[in-house]
Amino acid sequence: MVPEHTLPGSELAAKCAALARAEAEPIYYERHILPVVAYSIELAREVGADRKVVEVAAWLHDIARFRLKQLHRGTHELKGAEEARKVLKQLGADAEFIDRVARCIQCHVDGRQASTLEEKVLVSADGLAHIEHVEWLFFVALRDQYPGDLKNAERWTRQKIDFAWKHKIVLRQAKEKARQKYAAAIKILTSSH
Repeated sequence: MVPEHTLPGSELAAKCAALARAEAEPIYYERHILPVVAYSIELAREVGADRKVVEVAAWLHDIARFRLKQLHRGTHELKGAEEARKVLKQLGADAEFIDRVARCIQCHVDGRQASTLEEKVLVSADGLAHIEHVEWLFFVALRDQYPGDLKNAERWTRQKIDFAWKHKIVLRQAKEKARQKYAAAIKILTSSH
């Protein structure tokens, strides 16, 4: 069941949500996609960003990860923007909307690339999801990055959290939401060393 605050706000968003739900690994959908969508909608409302652009971008932001298995920074955001363009064109979205969504997806891994309010909302929401769900990142580290290697999984997770804090969460409102959880996550991930 989709939490009420992530119910799609338009027919196009509903189609993108259905695509994400059908194609993403269920745990990935639940632990990452839904939180990014929820934070995107919340931040868009708080800062006055275009909800339609932000919401569709949030549903599709990791399409390259779950559709094309593009996992690395530098590829998944570019391939994701390309894939989102194809999907949105097939769904009948107009060219300007598609460009805005694709640019959000292209910028969602590093806030230093974000220039529009919508781009800043998506990258901040992605960073918030990382910090809010540090257990998910640690699971990914142990499962995909460093199977069975606890020390490197902790290091990788700490680096992801630190990068999210420094380079993804670019909106003041998002920093305020994440401040305490970031501090707690870093403390937990460094306490065993």
